[in-house]
Amino acid sequence: MLRGGSSSHAGGSSRSSKDNEPAARFSKQFSDFILNLGDIRNVEYIQVNYPEGYNMLLVGNELIQSIRRYDGASDEIRTAISQPSPENEEAAWRKICPSAQLLRKCYEYAQSI
Repeated sequence: MLRGGSSSHAGGSSRSSKDNEPAARFSKQFSDFILNLGDIRNVEYIQVNYPEGYNMLLVGNELIQSIRRYDGASDEIRTAISQPSPENEEAAWRKICPSAQLLRKCYEYAQSI
């Protein structure tokens, strides 16, 4: 167990109010953690893995932006069902295809991570 972890006592808590503050708990839990930025193993790992990770974030950001711009096709689908005609079905299909493509891109992205 990390230092500063919580433990319950039957007679109530003997912890001070300062120990309940998030910053105090965080600093106690990670007081033994040392990050050595000068370690050559870290530099090599970052140089090898950073480009792939950065590209994954870019693709993810593009997908998020596409989702935010999503314009549903419910009106077109409703019209195509309630008033079937080649024109209404074509209009619904034109709206559904981009949504299906976005869904597939999201699925493929999730599979790649």
